[in-house]
Amino acid sequence: MPQPTDPLPLDLVAELDAVFRVCRAIVDEAAESHNPKLALLAAARVATLAELSAKLRGELREGAQVAIHMNPEFHALQSRLLSILAPHPELRGQVARALLTDGSDADR
Repeated sequence: MPQPTDPLPLDLVAELDAVFRVCRAIVDEAAESHNPKLALLAAARVATLAELSAKLRGELREGAQVAIHMNPEFHALQSRLLSILAPHPELRGQVARALLTDGSDADR
C-alpha cells in the first residue's frame, strides 16, 4: 500500500501543476477584464490546488496548521484581489473578511 510520503508519479504532479498554472492565468485575466467574481472563484481554486499540491508532495500533514498568511505569494494574491475589488467596497469587505477567516463559514 502506498504511503503518503512515497514519491508520486511525475505525470500526476505535472498535471496538477498545469491546472494550477491555468487557474493562476484565469485570476490574471479576470483581473485585467475587471471581473471580480471570476477572479475570486479562480483564486479559491488556486488556494485549493496549492493545498492539494502540498499534501501530495508530503509538505503538508493532515491536521497540521499552516500559516498561509505568512506566505509572500498569499500576500501578493490577497493584494491583487483587494485591488481588483476596490470599485466594489461591499464585495471587497466580504473578501477581506473571508481571507482573514479559517474558511469554516465560507458558504455563508
